[in-house]
Amino acid sequence: MDATDYKFGYVALLGEANAGKSTLLNAILGEKLSIVSDKPHTTRNQILGVLTTAAAQIAFLDAPGFIRKAEKSALKTLMKNAIRETRESANVIIYLIDSVKVIRDKQLLEASKSEINNLAVDCPVVIALNKIDKIDKQRLLPLIASFQDLLLSSETRKSITIVPVSALERDGVSPLVSELLRLLPKGSKQYADEFLTDRSEKFLASEVIREKLFAVIHQEIPYRVAVHLESWEETAELIKISACIIVEKESHKGIIIGAGGKTLKQIGTQARLELEDQLERKVYISLFVKVITDWTQSEAGLVRAEQHHQN
Repeated sequence: MDATDYKFGYVALLGEANAGKSTLLNAILGEKLSIVSDKPHTTRNQILGVLTTAAAQIAFLDAPGFIRKAEKSALKTLMKNAIRETRESANVIIYLIDSVKVIRDKQLLEASKSEINNLAVDCPVVIALNKIDKIDKQRLLPLIASFQDLLLSSETRKSITIVPVSALERDGVSPLVSELLRLLPKGSKQYADEFLTDRSEKFLASEVIREKLFAVIHQEIPYRVAVHLESWEETAELIKISACIIVEKESHKGIIIGAGGKTLKQIGTQARLELEDQLERKVYISLFVKVITDWTQSEAGLVRAEQHHQN
């Protein structure tokens, strides 16, 4: 194709917590880049993932889910800043909707429509109605219709389009990418063809450990957990990782370690198996747990607990 027809742009992934943004990003890229969990606010930082095709290069920005609760903390401030920065960087926004939730919760539906309406003033928005595999097909058309009034844009509004998807089943992903290609501005590549993300292997490893903790611990503890890589040693055959799981309370520490260290071992085993598959090498993981009281509440505690994100 003519180089002048090539497109490049940043696409922000926004929406409520647990809408499936990370699952969608992984489905689009065909790689596991963002960790996935049914726990709220799994994603804490902006994560860049780049898709390069013959026609365009799309730089996706995965942001934390919107925070509706009023209480303040250093962690929530960090996440809100990540959302704002992601929104301001975007040429196009994907606003991901949990179809199951908005069908059940009319207040959430109206809140989402209001948010989309505000976003579309500055930027084209693609409403991705996610989890269509979990709803009766007869309910899909009424759900689409409930967003139709947003499509009646005035001259001061950017475009709004609707694409039904199932990020988990990868259904509707191709039409979604096609819609993004239509909306992106012309531009040259900003990243090498093989570039996937700006995050290091160390960051991704710490995130995998956190994901497996989410999967094993079925309580609210994971929201107040951070993972800090203490050491990383590698050879051609083996990667040795020592990681600290940071919690706010001694009681949380006991739950994560479990009787005889059983729970902590389970977390380590699940993380090791996934990292071996991703890194294509043998992995040895040593985990320990440390208490930093109320680390999510203070900037000093947050810096100390979250410093692995800088790696």
